[in-house]
Amino acid sequence: MGVKREVLEETGYVVEVNNLISTYYSCSNDNLVFLFRATILNRIDWKPNEEIEQVQFFEREKLPEQIHPWNIKRIDDALENKICHFHIFDESS
Repeated sequence: MGVKREVLEETGYVVEVNNLISTYYSCSNDNLVFLFRATILNRIDWKPNEEIEQVQFFEREKLPEQIHPWNIKRIDDALENKICHFHIFDESS
């Protein structure tokens, strides 16, 4: 499954995919994002690369300030345990 491969390549985590949380679409840049809930099973040796500088977990109240509002929406949807949700971003959201 592509999700497992992407998580492994970008974080070093081996995961089991549980369910689709939400699908997000942005008309302004024709961007489609699928967000899945997964369980971490293991971690392999992983080194930072050109795409990913570091991997870190944060409490919701302590997220880095530079996170885009759309990513905060995705995090909130995951924390609210949404399943198979669909959201279209526009310039105002």
